[in-house]
This record gives sequence, C-alpha cells and structure tokens, in this order.
Amino acid sequence: MFGGLDLVVNAATIHRFGTVLETETDLDTRNQCMMMNVGSMYMYLMAHLGIPEMKKRGGGSILDIASVRRCACQFGEAA
Repeated sequence: MFGGLDLVVNAATIHRFGTVLETETDLDTRNQCMMMNVGSMYMYLMAHLGIPEMKKRGGGSILDIASVRRCACQFGEAA
C-alpha cells in the first residue's frame, strides 16, 4: 500500500507546568513512566523499529529534534 520508510522524525516531549513546589509528587506510575520515556525511550524504539524497514530500501535517515525545554525552562517552571 505504501512505498516504504525513508525517514524517522522523533519530535515528542512532555513538560509538566509549575514550579518544583507547585508540581505534584504523587503522580501515578503511568504518568511518571510517560514523562520519562517520551523524550528518550521513544527515540530508541522508533530507531529500533525504523532501521530494519529503511535497510530494506537501501538506507534512510533518522532525525531527532527536541525543544530547548529539554535542557532549560522558563521562569517559574520546573526543568
């Protein structure tokens, strides 16, 4: 149906708004895992699943992009 996979773009992130004192500490396990995994684990998983498909076509590219918020934050927000 489709021609194949040539490019994987990883651009997902999650950011909780609020200062360290304002954010919740009793997040359920699902939310904790989602917050930690979106930025890093999904990049790995997309590469792991995408590379075999790109190899079938002779190669491809993986583009990992992220916001500056991954490294820094705005005033009044926890990094």
